[in-house]
Amino acid sequence: MEKTKQIENPEETARYTDRTLFLPVGSIRALVMLTLLASSIIFIHNNVVTPEWFNSLTIAAFAYYFGSKNGVKK
Repeated sequence: MEKTKQIENPEETARYTDRTLFLPVGSIRALVMLTLLASSIIFIHNNVVTPEWFNSLTIAAFAYYFGSKNGVKK
């Protein structure tokens, strides 16, 4: 039987337990962006007129995604 690894650093513990759906940080934002981008491409390809709220939502999501990436410290 294997013993579980003890994590001594509390910051490291928080980094692993605060993940949504156990995905890396920022994955949910990336999935939302990819979904909106794919929907937009499909709509444009099929000549579907998109409502104004969808266009605004897509632009706001792009701005939020890339704006949040700008402030990330390495």
